[in-house]
Amino acid sequence: MKAGVEVLGVSTDPVESHKKFCEELKLPFSLLSDEGGKVSKLFGILLTTPKGDLLSGRSVFLLDKEGIVSHADAKYD
Repeated sequence: MKAGVEVLGVSTDPVESHKKFCEELKLPFSLLSDEGGKVSKLFGILLTTPKGDLLSGRSVFLLDKEGIVSHADAKYD
C-alpha cells in the first residue's frame, strides 16, 4: 500500500467460487462476496439476469478513509 490505497473487488458470487477465479486471473487484490447483492444495491450497480440471478455491474468506486465516495464510474468496462 505504497500510495495509501487498498484495492478490493466485490462479486455477488459465493466465496467458494472466488479462489479458482482469483487464481486463474492472478488477481493482485482480495475479492469479497456480496451474496444477496446488498452492497451492489447500495452502490446502484445491482443487475438481475433474465433468469433472476443477481450480478454486480462492473464499476469503480474510490472511497476515502471515512467511507465517502470521492469518485464513481458505475459503467466501468
